[in-house]
Amino acid sequence: MLAQAADRPTCPVPHARVLLAAGDARLRSVTRALLGQQPGVTVVAEAATATEAQHAARLFQPDLVLLDLDLPGQPMPQLVRALRLLPGAPRVVLLAWDDSDEYREAALQAGASLCLSKRRLDALVPTLLGA
Repeated sequence: MLAQAADRPTCPVPHARVLLAAGDARLRSVTRALLGQQPGVTVVAEAATATEAQHAARLFQPDLVLLDLDLPGQPMPQLVRALRLLPGAPRVVLLAWDDSDEYREAALQAGASLCLSKRRLDALVPTLLGA
């Protein structure tokens, strides 16, 4: 369910501005609803493509980007690297179906903090908030 970059701390974020980046509108909607139940967490923007995610990250300067591994538009490692190079470098957390996906490892190496399973969205908030 959870993979973590060895050199990055876990992600307890009691107050966070979040960008949701997923090509699937349903995934964005469910994730927004889950995060909306948590005091101190504000979803500041949503993106359906890699280009939209980069634009929204520059514009809204989120603390955290929840990034669907299947987001269309750019190879995931390049997108993670680009997000991590922005001023104020948001933490990037990947959402993926498969824990063994080689793209996830490359994204972790590019700077993602965590990888969470889409199959366990119920664990999203407790994992992100360190609960």
